[in-house]
Amino acid sequence: MYELKWMHNIPSQNFEGALKFLNELGWNLKIEQRKGHWLLFAGESAVFKSTAREELEAFVYGLALAYAVMPQSLLRQFREFNESEQSGRV
Repeated sequence: MYELKWMHNIPSQNFEGALKFLNELGWNLKIEQRKGHWLLFAGESAVFKSTAREELEAFVYGLALAYAVMPQSLLRQFREFNESEQSGRV
């Protein structure tokens, strides 16, 4: 079991909010369960694998927290870059 002390920094303060927040920044995360393992994909690449979903959630929370505590101006730049990349303007 884990306790995330800075949960208030993560949008919606829950796991779904953390995933949505990261995907808005271009991570394209999805979760799958295969043969007793939980896998986290960023696009087509597996970036995390565990037998415990709680460990996967802790990883996602940590990644979301790393972005959530960034200055808003920097987050705005990430979002703008992601939007321009998706529209083919990069």
